[in-house]
Amino acid sequence: MTTRTRTTTIACPARATRNPIPKARPRPLSRRKPRVRMHKAGTETDQDQKVGTYAHRNSPRWAAAGGLRQRLYSHSLGLVMGAIFVFSWLAQSIGGVAAYNEEQLRQPQAPMSWSSYTGSADFWSRTLQNWQSELLAVASMAILSVHLRQRGSPESKLVGAAHSSTGVEGWAAPVPAPFPGP
Repeated sequence: MTTRTRTTTIACPARATRNPIPKARPRPLSRRKPRVRMHKAGTETDQDQKVGTYAHRNSPRWAAAGGLRQRLYSHSLGLVMGAIFVFSWLAQSIGGVAAYNEEQLRQPQAPMSWSSYTGSADFWSRTLQNWQSELLAVASMAILSVHLRQRGSPESKLVGAAHSSTGVEGWAAPVPAPFPGP
């Protein structure tokens, strides 16, 4: 297989030489490094987010739509996670009032309504115990992952990476083109 070369003549006071310069070929799309957006903050522009008129053919339909549908889709992750939180808290309160009322009825005491149970110390004690265990698990994973490694895990840093490494040092942000002169 031969490679195409382009030759250029370089002016030299002593003599002219010809240096072959290989043509640069673009990398195939599958081998290009992904663009890192760590330097971007905020909601970015519609063009950066590829929504509305800037949406591609393979973009989700709601990203290409305008108005309320695009607004809902732009915040869909937060809305769904918030709804899951509210519904799980509601289920916890319903289960908690049922367990509390069962204990109350075993003793000769009156049961409590759901609305009064959500303001009781028992409800808040159970809620905070649940949150404490979840936050402890997430915080310990985040803190321990700074100093400990798991070889082969995509969530872990490389075994030889520095503790201060963020995992994106090898990916350079695109450098803007210099302003053309007059």
